[in-house]
Amino acid sequence: MTALLLTGCFTGVESTPKITYKDVERQNAATSEEQRLAATFQPRPLSRWRAGDSFMAVGPQAGKGFAGNPSITSGTELRYLGARERVWVLGDSVAEFLFATPGGDTLVNNSAVPLETLMGRDTPPEIPFLIDLRSVEEADRALAGRELYLRTNLWNNPDDGSYTRGRKFIPVTIERVLPGSATHPLRVRFATADGTRGELLMSAGASASRGFDALFSFTDPRSRHPEITDEHWALICDSKITNGMTRAEARLALGPTSEIDRGHSHSTAYERWSYPDGRYLIFEDGVLVRHN
Repeated sequence: MTALLLTGCFTGVESTPKITYKDVERQNAATSEEQRLAATFQPRPLSRWRAGDSFMAVGPQAGKGFAGNPSITSGTELRYLGARERVWVLGDSVAEFLFATPGGDTLVNNSAVPLETLMGRDTPPEIPFLIDLRSVEEADRALAGRELYLRTNLWNNPDDGSYTRGRKFIPVTIERVLPGSATHPLRVRFATADGTRGELLMSAGASASRGFDALFSFTDPRSRHPEITDEHWALICDSKITNGMTRAEARLALGPTSEIDRGHSHSTAYERWSYPDGRYLIFEDGVLVRHN
């Protein structure tokens, strides 16, 4: 493999992991139990990176984040060497990050931001197509073996990663957490009570767009809806609807829609919910009477 080799004096700063007031502030800001747990595997800022830490290049463009676009295959594990300052032609001082390949070559990611600025941030530097394996390990320690409840029916197939429709609001046991994608760095593998296995791609940290608290619940969602019959709840878990459901039940089954038309006829209130896939639901006085 051809890689960019560097020479010269290393002037970067290496620091030992430490808990800062921003880490405490972040965890205190998490309001739910799920958010508080997710905060424990929040992506680490640069100030907590250590020489020797492992990162993984992922995706078909795995080498694009490094100078020279080296030929790195997805899944290649890189070892962090440290950071140093580089003076550009115009005199600006910016950061460079150095990583070692399994073969001993050195790769460089060029930042457009000064090293001191990045060291003061509570978020990690943006290095495309690279996953911090420490976050993956911390998530695995926090989640493996736990029984949780799914909030989504959009699963990934553990064999090929393709999307599939599963069930939601059901209990699952977390088997392990693996490296995911550049967009969602955590891949959470689980099994249902009947042995069906699936995965979810997950963002790291609390309150992320596809974070832990958006995908999993510690408590059984069924316990929050005692008014729903067992028959309707079984349909909701399969993302199905039937006439006679309330608006709340339909929303649990299919998710919310932003396209709602309302009208009245004498003493009856009508609502039509439209979904992007062409599906529509008709409610009369809050009860589902027709759908496609």
